[in-house]
Amino acid sequence: MSDITILRRRAEEYLAQLLDLAHEIETNDGHRALEDHRWIDLTGAAGEPTLGLLALESASKTVVGYLRLTSSRKGVEFELLVKPDYRQPGLAVAKLLLKAGLEEADPKSRVSIWIANPDSTGVASLTEAGFAPDREVLQLRTALPTNIPGDVPSLHLRAFEVGRDEQQWLELNNRAFMWHPDQGDWDLDTLVERESEPWFNPDDFLILEVGGVMRGFCWTKVHEHSHPRMGEIYVIAVDPDVAGSGTGRALLAAGLDHLATARGVETAMLYVETSNARARRLYDSFGFRADHLDRRYVRPGSNR
Repeated sequence: MSDITILRRRAEEYLAQLLDLAHEIETNDGHRALEDHRWIDLTGAAGEPTLGLLALESASKTVVGYLRLTSSRKGVEFELLVKPDYRQPGLAVAKLLLKAGLEEADPKSRVSIWIANPDSTGVASLTEAGFAPDREVLQLRTALPTNIPGDVPSLHLRAFEVGRDEQQWLELNNRAFMWHPDQGDWDLDTLVERESEPWFNPDDFLILEVGGVMRGFCWTKVHEHSHPRMGEIYVIAVDPDVAGSGTGRALLAAGLDHLATARGVETAMLYVETSNARARRLYDSFGFRADHLDRRYVRPGSNR
């Protein structure tokens, strides 16, 4: 194992290796190695600088690990990639990257990191570094077209209109998800950032409007380069004022039908909190089954 090299914003010398590493992890693990907005940052399409820590194999200078650091008002978020052949504890790739990352982070800041299939990569090193689990989400998948329950009504939906719908959507999203630690405090910058990403297609963003008022939505997306190619129920919500009317079930059915018929997708996926029993029952009725678990680990800052 070689030294850790710190690279700031778009390291041209290693960019191709980083992308190859992410693809190798996706093929080996069966899920995306980086969230889509992190792909944007990594390839340099976004404007804000980032900090990345590379683990290089000493002889060949091959990238065998990568830790990305993102700062926000909530603290520092780590994203860890380790080459499958270098995950053995004796090689200490994850441990060295985490140690270097914590040295870079403000010690007063809360640090968090999501680990997919948490029995695999770096968990022992996280525990040693003072991280503890605090959230779990399941990735659920179903084959398309899926069986739609017979009691689901049809809805008249329209596509999201960029430049017109942002403010009303933000108000509805933040009211519907006021309980959610990540989804309930979106602002215009966050939404515009998503609109600028390559996967964004307003035709995949289905809006329910009643009397000129937005009452629900099912935002879908397509992972064109995943294995298999998949559609995602990215965000789905109903106005709390009409919750319990069956609208959520109808929005889900419409989103799945859109992915299958308009986008030709044969597998759909979504994420759900393990603690959200009501949503899990809904997804189970549509044939969704667990593919893998993601767990977030947190290290509190020194000012707490």
